[in-house]
Amino acid sequence: MPGRLNVTDRGIVLLPALFEADRVTLRDTVSDHAQVWIALGDATLELMAFDDNAYESANDEVYCIDLNEATAGQLSELPNVGPVRAGQIIEMRPWGRTEELTRVSGLGMASVKAIVESELVCS
Repeated sequence: MPGRLNVTDRGIVLLPALFEADRVTLRDTVSDHAQVWIALGDATLELMAFDDNAYESANDEVYCIDLNEATAGQLSELPNVGPVRAGQIIEMRPWGRTEELTRVSGLGMASVKAIVESELVCS
């Protein structure tokens, strides 16, 4: 029928099974919404978990975390940064240099050094 999509399959992506992680971790790092999908016509869905290159794409030569723009989830990818510290980093914006993170409660020189050495923060 003209004007209607030919939906041949649909479902919900079960992220815990796909990523072998618990729902809380996935909610904080991937999404807090149900991932739904539909297939149109003869299309099929092929799911696979990201490998170590998950943050690289044809458009981004290098993935980095911008201290002034990143979400709490992205900031939590940094060494020694969990949800609470990520929230503090967001509240204390703007940041000029990564080394200024010593102002965050619980991030001493050694912790900030680990963050710098991770090379995850945009320069």
